[in-house]
Amino acid sequence: MKSPVRLPDRRFRLFFSRVLRTLFSCVVLLCVAPRSAAREARLVLLHTADVEGHLRALRRREVREHSGGLLKAAAVIDDIRREGPPTLLVDLGGLLSGSLEAELTGGTLPARAAAWLQYDIRLPDPLELRSERTALRGSLLGPVLLSNAEALPNQLQLSGTVVTHHLAEIDGIRVGFLGLYEVPLPAASGIRLAEKEAAERLMTARLQELRAGSPHFLVLLLRSGPEPGRVRERARHLAGRFPEFDLILGGGDGEAVRSAAWGRTLFSQAGRHARWVGRVDLGYDTVRRERTVARADLVEVGMDQEEQRELNRLLGRDLAGIALDSERIIGANVRVLEGTSRWPGQSGVQRLISEAIAGELEADVVLMEKQARAALGAGPIRVRDVFRLLPRASRLATVELNPAELRDILEENAALLGTDSFLGIFGMTYRHLPGNPVGSTIDDLQLPDGARPHGRRRLRVALHAHILEEDEEVRAVLRDVSARPTSRLTLHPLDSRRLLLDYIERVEEIDLRPQPGLLQARPGQR
Repeated sequence: MKSPVRLPDRRFRLFFSRVLRTLFSCVVLLCVAPRSAAREARLVLLHTADVEGHLRALRRREVREHSGGLLKAAAVIDDIRREGPPTLLVDLGGLLSGSLEAELTGGTLPARAAAWLQYDIRLPDPLELRSERTALRGSLLGPVLLSNAEALPNQLQLSGTVVTHHLAEIDGIRVGFLGLYEVPLPAASGIRLAEKEAAERLMTARLQELRAGSPHFLVLLLRSGPEPGRVRERARHLAGRFPEFDLILGGGDGEAVRSAAWGRTLFSQAGRHARWVGRVDLGYDTVRRERTVARADLVEVGMDQEEQRELNRLLGRDLAGIALDSERIIGANVRVLEGTSRWPGQSGVQRLISEAIAGELEADVVLMEKQARAALGAGPIRVRDVFRLLPRASRLATVELNPAELRDILEENAALLGTDSFLGIFGMTYRHLPGNPVGSTIDDLQLPDGARPHGRRRLRVALHAHILEEDEEVRAVLRDVSARPTSRLTLHPLDSRRLLLDYIERVEEIDLRPQPGLLQARPGQR
């Protein structure tokens, strides 16, 4: 007879139950340990673009309020830095040149403000790359990023070091930067930039170099333009071409874009004149090794925003001196010159600008877009009047064309009649015959003395350099003709505003009348 099976006593059952519970708890802890030990690191990336050297706030034509300016933007940046999360500050170009305070100090005053702000990385400002400008050397503005630079001269008169890629580490988070600069640099700089497909191939190589530093975030700084929407369009293309970028920041056309996204790539652009400070909040889980936060926004620098007090004290005396210098009389105007006319480029003010350009560049013809809208009254002309007439300075180019090539360009231009892209003409007249077939609407080119230019004579034509950078479909003929070896395309380091200042001081008394360039004709009229 078998012995009966004895069941464990109560104490043994309790002990066994506790062991099982302990083992189960250990298994649960092991399963959730990576999640509970996760560490999310936060980072704030601040960005500015197209400040154009403006330190003081500007009044807006549409709302007539004083907003923006680097002094107010500095207070916004300072407040965000005090919030606690680590920050990086970058600029997308156009930081030092353009404003009255920048022009009258050779860029040193906005450079001092930028040095106080301590930018971590930035795209270059053309002012730094003009060989005759040496005032910025020695400023502590941080490295300059040019990832599509094919070659760099041995000696650059820059306020910072030029790098092709940049890795910033802050609070254990590494952010890798590449910078694509698609705007032609002054010829005096000696820097060669790769363009389009060549630039993208070079960017691929730079990305490999950057990945060697194991960045947690990849950021592309992009400067393109200047036509509206150009930067956003290029950013969309590059986001598709390089989807590994977490973030693309833009500058160059002045557009303010709070946030856009293509795939996992975020895009933002801070606009012009420091009216906004761009802010991107980033988060990274260092255990799971993945991005947790990517959020872009724009912080408005409005009328009620106070200027940064410490920076204002630092620059206040110099700004007061500039205010006095801006009132300096440089010439006189005999009769009122209107800023607008029926045809762009043919108002009294536009003729004044064209006279200055033609005189300095020894041009026979000037093709002029509508830059100036303000009128110039009769009486004394002050420094500030020139900045009012030309709020933005533009670099200039010259090409040498025969009459047939010029006629082809004017035919293409006629399709833009009635738009802001239409180019007026100085130094020549012609007739537009809108009823004629496309390609034969331009007729009767004449020089100021009434003579028709000889078919073999090459005319020196001046125009703004950025016109050659516009959409290929819009300016295809102009771009094609200008690229011919016989056209001898020359990019000049001079800008339209500097020429106008020098011209008024040299002439002293301005006595001009608007002159027609385009002569509207009825269909079939000769």
